[in-house]
Amino acid sequence: MDLHALLNHSYNTRNPELRADHLGLHKAICVLMGWNYSIDPVNRKAYQTLSTADAEANQGDHILWPPTIIVENTYKSNNDGQKDVMTNKEMDGKLREMGFAGVSVKPLVGKDGAMLVTFASNLAGLKEAARLAELLETEGHGRAQWVHARGLTPSFVGGSNPMFVKVDETGQPTWVLYGYLATAWDLDTLDAESRQNVVIKSRKEFDLSE
Repeated sequence: MDLHALLNHSYNTRNPELRADHLGLHKAICVLMGWNYSIDPVNRKAYQTLSTADAEANQGDHILWPPTIIVENTYKSNNDGQKDVMTNKEMDGKLREMGFAGVSVKPLVGKDGAMLVTFASNLAGLKEAARLAELLETEGHGRAQWVHARGLTPSFVGGSNPMFVKVDETGQPTWVLYGYLATAWDLDTLDAESRQNVVIKSRKEFDLSE
């Protein structure tokens, strides 16, 4: 696909009834590719030049709606020392212990050890989702830390690595949860049904200080 031609078409459409949709498509493509959507795409070199920091900021601004947290490493240890995936009920209970109730929990189809935690489709729901993401980030279990952890060689991934498993006060191993606010960048990790049930919104539309 010629993305440059597609961007020019979507940015310069003259049909007033389709202009808003076309500009939305143009912006979405630029965000996903890490390009500058504020520059006329007539000049390929200009709009494709954007700092890494600005590109990451753009990608982080466009979130999935309803607000969704992708939780990784959702395992539990069995009596035989092997790991098993947590059930929805177990994850819901864990979240309640952390102070988050009234959420929807389901496995992320096609991705072992990952779950989708969906919050209410309103400002309060977004605040709670952001609070959970910030809590995990503060604990060192956010998106960046998960990217680092999953990049380890297989010999370092497992129950003996404290990045994945910690021992609680009773001496029992507990798998470490990682999580982050789902953005447009995560769309391709969702199964078809989940993608149909979300839209993309800008965090700038909401005032989290209210």
